[in-house]
Parts: sequence; structure tokens; C-alpha cells
Amino acid sequence: MRYFSNRTLALVATAFLAAGCGKNVSKTPEADTLYFGGAILTMEGDTPQYAEALLVKNGRILFVGKLDEADNIATAKHRIDLAGKTMLPGFIDAHGHIFNTGIQKLSANLLPPPDGEGADVAVIFLYAYLLLGGLASRRNLG
Repeated sequence: MRYFSNRTLALVATAFLAAGCGKNVSKTPEADTLYFGGAILTMEGDTPQYAEALLVKNGRILFVGKLDEADNIATAKHRIDLAGKTMLPGFIDAHGHIFNTGIQKLSANLLPPPDGEGADVAVIFLYAYLLLGGLASRRNLG
């Protein structure tokens, strides 16, 4: 008893061969840079946490964890060995007035809570009136 004809078998074999001739598509995504070989501080949790590897793609962190897992997740165009150095997270403050920190200590703190005690306009006017009246600082308000 014949289940499949020669024609059906030839068609199935051709389909399997054609499927194998497709473009070799990598299932592993590509990352721009892999950092490894040093302590990578993540700042996750209450105590310091360190990772072995960090993958970056398009300026964003793709993965943080063990080096072998990073190699399985993505292939990196650039591999940077930290040579035992520590990598810290960084933030850029694009606008800061560092010099004002010292100046604020020399004047009345009229900022609203939680930074100051200027809870409302009436309190701010009271402080301004008392300071202009000759008191040197708020501590003398008593």
C-alpha cells in the first residue's frame, strides 16, 4: 500500500531544501558596545550591586549582568575591557548654579517647603520686613 506518490515526496523534499537555502538570519541582536573586565556598579538596591558586563545600543543600556549572558543576548561591534577599573553610572546636569549654594547660606531662606520655611506669601513678607528692620538673620526671630 502506497501512502505518498513519488511526486508528493519530490515536492516535500524540494520544499525542505528551499527552506534551508534562505538567508542566514542571526537570532542574536547586535549591540554597539560591550563593557566587561571590571566592576560595573549598578546602584540598584540599598547596597552596592556589581555586574560583570554591560551592553549598550544606540546610547541606551541594553543589558547589565553576567558576561556569558551578555554574549548570548547580543553580539557587540566594540568590546571594551575595563582592565579591572570600576564603571559608575553617570548623570549630566545640563543646568546648575553651584556658586549659589554658598550665597544662599548668607541670606534669608524664603524658599517654599521642603527647601525653606516660606510656606506662604505672608510669611515671606514677614521675614522680609523683619530683615529690613535691622535683624541680621531669621534666628533672631526667636
